[in-house]
Amino acid sequence: MQDFFAIPDDDLRWSARYLRKELRRRGWTEGKYLRSKAIGIIFAKRPDGKEVRFCSCFPYETTVIASRIADDKILSYEVLKSAGVDQPETVLLSDDEAEMRQQISEFLAKYPKIVIKPVDGAHGWGVVTGVTDIEEAVAAAKACNELEGHNAMMQEQLPDGQKEVRTICIDGKFVAAYERIPAAVTGDGVHSVMELIDIENETIREAAYHVGLPRIDVEAAHRYLKEINFDNSVIPAAGEKVRVMGICNVGMGGTVKEVELSPEKIELSERIAKVTDLPVLGVDFLGDKVIEINAGPALYWPTGDGNEDKCVKVYADYLDSH
Repeated sequence: MQDFFAIPDDDLRWSARYLRKELRRRGWTEGKYLRSKAIGIIFAKRPDGKEVRFCSCFPYETTVIASRIADDKILSYEVLKSAGVDQPETVLLSDDEAEMRQQISEFLAKYPKIVIKPVDGAHGWGVVTGVTDIEEAVAAAKACNELEGHNAMMQEQLPDGQKEVRTICIDGKFVAAYERIPAAVTGDGVHSVMELIDIENETIREAAYHVGLPRIDVEAAHRYLKEINFDNSVIPAAGEKVRVMGICNVGMGGTVKEVELSPEKIELSERIAKVTDLPVLGVDFLGDKVIEINAGPALYWPTGDGNEDKCVKVYADYLDSH
């Protein structure tokens, strides 16, 4: 085990880094960090002497069942559907290719564009948007299936131009909402879009969830620009912003800003927290529909203002009192 309070900042992701800072401020001084390749568990002692165990943004009280519902997008879709939550239609794809092709054919007859993604993926990995034909869908599904432990699913693609917003609930209560903005580059009148991506990735962008501006996935950007028929040889004018990613994930180069949320969406987010029994919950909205839920979502958001660690402080309140 490592001393949690002595690990270099660069070895911790945003949320764990800022949570540690907040716990230090509250007088937590003893903590052990048990790390494996996939996960890190913290055994920390509160000022009152009680040992608290948590996994970054997953508190000890997160049950296996609640975690599985959030991790498996088919399970979460069905649980939320039974609770009357409005979502894009979602279907688990068969492992049998002939049956898979039939499923995709029927789905594409209903929706002009669909999304292929892993059932239990995260951070936007393996997600392919703007799929319009069977061969493209089958190729994307096979790529998902080749990821260790993953299966493929397809989802109705909602119309472009709608805001994607993530809400955070802690202990069943709404805390904050953040608009997730797809990765974009700014023209300089000299370089093409793909050249601008390479320049940013080499100069101002770094590993996801460690700095404010994560690297843009070049392959995913190329696929999205092809999807919208963007000519990669075009040189954007100085100051012109060009969206380069179909998904909004911060881990794929997106950015965030805090936004006001309607009372209806706040109530729905809190209802989903109760339905799923998740003490820390992220709910992703695209327009008025829920597209995904997350157990233990990132709680530090690089918004560039004083609200960046709002959720971290509320989570620390939770750890102080449970």
